[in-house]
Amino acid sequence: MYADERPLFDAGAKAFLGGTSNGVTALSFSETTRRLAVATGDGVSIFSGLRRVEYLDAANTPLAIANDTMRAVSMEGGVMAVATTNNAGVRRDAITGLDRMPAGPVALNTLRRMRAGGTTTDATPLSLSPRVHIGPRETVIIEARIVGRVYGASDTERLSYVRRGVYYRQDGGNVTLQGSVQTIGTDTETTAGADATLAIDTTAQTVTPQVTGVAATRIVWSAETRVQRVSEVAQYEEIA
Repeated sequence: MYADERPLFDAGAKAFLGGTSNGVTALSFSETTRRLAVATGDGVSIFSGLRRVEYLDAANTPLAIANDTMRAVSMEGGVMAVATTNNAGVRRDAITGLDRMPAGPVALNTLRRMRAGGTTTDATPLSLSPRVHIGPRETVIIEARIVGRVYGASDTERLSYVRRGVYYRQDGGNVTLQGSVQTIGTDTETTAGADATLAIDTTAQTVTPQVTGVAATRIVWSAETRVQRVSEVAQYEEIA
């Protein structure tokens, strides 16, 4: 936590969304740069950890962004695609060395893994972070292995769950679950009210492991999410 917050104490550090809108319309996390693009009704803010490192709008990126009302964003491998109410555009970062170049394209159904985490202090559902973004005309299989442990010397819950779901998004539509979220294996829990699932956010077009803790109990959660996607319009690259 301290390491994450340290950059915010540098002179001129920014921690808030840029522009005049706090309505988030889309999110995209780059596995190569470890940065998060946040699209709003007034441009795109790019975060490295908790710190905002860049803000893009029609004024400073006119060739890609026709107006500031953002509808979608996708960022990976030094390339960011944006969609506004007026246009779609692409911005590509400069490649400064061979260490930043893709080793080669990966088949569209390549399996990826990502880790998410969070902490609950009561029985309020919590969406773990980071989330899995699903773009238009994509079908994605998501399997999450979720573990929860009571904070402190004694673990009174010992929670574990495995959840799997198939998600798709039509062109211009919202993320949709095909069928239902499946339970794989046998859940481990002490308190029956605890639970885990995969939740959809149609505002950001994401899917995330969502956990429900236990009242008056601090539980630390960790999830390993396996993502396999196939896309008609995009190709995903992997950095060696």
